[in-house]
Amino acid sequence: SEYEYALFVEANPYWAKSNTDELVAAGLVDSNYLAGITLTTSIESRRPVRNISFHAAEAYVEWLSSYTGKDYSLPTEAEWIVAERSVRDKSYMTSLISVDSSDTIVGMLGQLWEFTSTPYIPLSRLSTSSDFPAEYTSAADAVIKGGSYINSGITEETVGVISKSATSEYVGFRVVCHE
Repeated sequence: SEYEYALFVEANPYWAKSNTDELVAAGLVDSNYLAGITLTTSIESRRPVRNISFHAAEAYVEWLSSYTGKDYSLPTEAEWIVAERSVRDKSYMTSLISVDSSDTIVGMLGQLWEFTSTPYIPLSRLSTSSDFPAEYTSAADAVIKGGSYINSGITEETVGVISKSATSEYVGFRVVCHE
């Protein structure tokens, strides 16, 4: 959420919106980093954070793991699909509003595209081999899942691709806790 990301930025000023130029120069974000978002720890906003890059999401996950002492990561594409299938029949599947508690999975299809830790490997879906050259494990692009509220016809099979330094109003992330 915006609030949780604000806690991260408060603890890691390097990732502050005011440091966008340096982050762009380092190739970690583009110039739209946190555009249109006012981060604050004064108000607990549950809106999903967006306009962050894959690199920013990874930095957040590393901080969260360190802060909580638990092992967090961005989900793999397969983990994302398992989570989507677990709530497929729920009425809040495409909701933009959080319901129940923070532990409820909402908006899997149609809230925001979401980063996965799965690198984009061209033509990998056409191959039966999982042995790809080492250079693909650090691919410049990441697989995103879920689709945003501007998309229609999104299913679990829908896949997007985005540069790891790109930001978008329509892309965010969720985390997986490995306990």
